[in-house]
Amino acid sequence: MSNPRLAGTLAPALLGPDAARYETPRLFTARGLATKLADAYVVQLTSNYAAAGFLQAGTRTVKTSTETWTRTDFTNDEGRAMVLFVSKRTDGVYFLTAAGR
Repeated sequence: MSNPRLAGTLAPALLGPDAARYETPRLFTARGLATKLADAYVVQLTSNYAAAGFLQAGTRTVKTSTETWTRTDFTNDEGRAMVLFVSKRTDGVYFLTAAGR
């Protein structure tokens, strides 16, 4: 289930200066036992993006004392972009997706 209000708050902070290039942010969370499936969720999302014509353009991972987050950028042959942020924290795993304008 997506949390539009929280996604709209987090997206500008995560996307930084690129925020204006993206729309329709969606935030999904995994907590408890579901956090063990986080890597499988990422594989499923990446596969779905590829099936829709969006191929991985780059990945960046940052580790801090409280979380690890990964930004993965995708583009299609028309130059449209998508982004996937995965934040692994002690209270759960957060997945933020946004499509380019």
